Amino acid sequence: MGLFYRATDKEILKDRNKIITEVAIPSLFKNGLVKSPFLGIWFGEYDKNIRGYSYELCRLSKGNLLEILEISVLKGEPWIKIHINIFILGQAPKHIEDLKGIDGINFHLPPNSNTKMRLRDDDYKGPPLFYMLFLPEHKLGTYFTKSGYESELEKLKNLIKSDLENIDSFIKRWHELHTPLVTDWEGNPLKNVKHLNSHQKVLFACILSTRLIENYRIFSLKFGFGSTQVLTNIIDNVVDSISKSNLKSLEEIDKMIVEIENITPDTEDFDSVMVSFALDACVSVTSTSQFLKELDDKWIEGVKVCTFDSLDKFIQEKLNLTPDDIDFELKIANHEIMKKESLFQQNLINEILDNRNDKKDIFLNFSKTPIFDLGELE
Repeated sequence: MGLFYRATDKEILKDRNKIITEVAIPSLFKNGLVKSPFLGIWFGEYDKNIRGYSYELCRLSKGNLLEILEISVLKGEPWIKIHINIFILGQAPKHIEDLKGIDGINFHLPPNSNTKMRLRDDDYKGPPLFYMLFLPEHKLGTYFTKSGYESELEKLKNLIKSDLENIDSFIKRWHELHTPLVTDWEGNPLKNVKHLNSHQKVLFACILSTRLIENYRIFSLKFGFGSTQVLTNIIDNVVDSISKSNLKSLEEIDKMIVEIENITPDTEDFDSVMVSFALDACVSVTSTSQFLKELDDKWIEGVKVCTFDSLDKFIQEKLNLTPDDIDFELKIANHEIMKKESLFQQNLINEILDNRNDKKDIFLNFSKTPIFDLGELE
């Protein structure tokens, strides 16, 4: 009988898989992840191709964020490999089960797979040698005896349990390292604002801003404040300039920004939620003007933020929601008009890219689509 104990590959595979079924999966279920609904996924069956076991789980977050988590153990190695990848679905499903039966293979192919993060590996900072030597990994450690083997299994089990009970910290780390790709339900990449050139981004911002200006008009009529015409004139002039491929001078842009500031309401001066909608309109037009000046995408994102902030406030008012309500954020993210707006913006981007020379026509057609009816709150 030898002095040292050596577990067989079959035994090591079985014991690591036991950690997954007894600890990993229950911990993820407690965090709201479920067995992946996609067609053809593996969930614990022995896979001869990889000589091991694999599991795929999913979760919908904030309405249209699809979080995919994969766990695998392969014969002949000591790891429990856990990968996370996250996508923005262009159209938000109502439930994760809406994705049932859809082929999700594209989520695992480039370019989608390029943002996959392995826990306790890709998320570490610093030289690989450092974390290999000093930081914990999802790996069966070195042992020399039977009791040593069992001790290393227990250490691995406890680490897996702790990490997956706190999976949201790894989700947060993923967002620090990557930006979610926008896809359809099958994982096909969708076009987004980053695909637009500068003139197209201005057009996109002008259309979103115009739809908010209607809320400013209602506020202005009710309280006798400001001038809707100032905002519409600025947007019309900007659309006209990009249609002629002739952007405004810096002096003209600065003048526009001052004009907007002069008609921007102070929320403390009005005891009505309408002032918030009017403010969003002014900030949106200002952000559009600032983009003309700096050509920095943060201003286009600012326009989008104004749009979704207005939608957020509208839903809160319409449903009488407060931040203390159960599923507060989920009720807002899953509201039908929030989903319609995401689809509207996706269709707008597609239209701008497909019809590059018809800027005025696109503006006229899409700016007519109301964001919501503010009169419903009166």
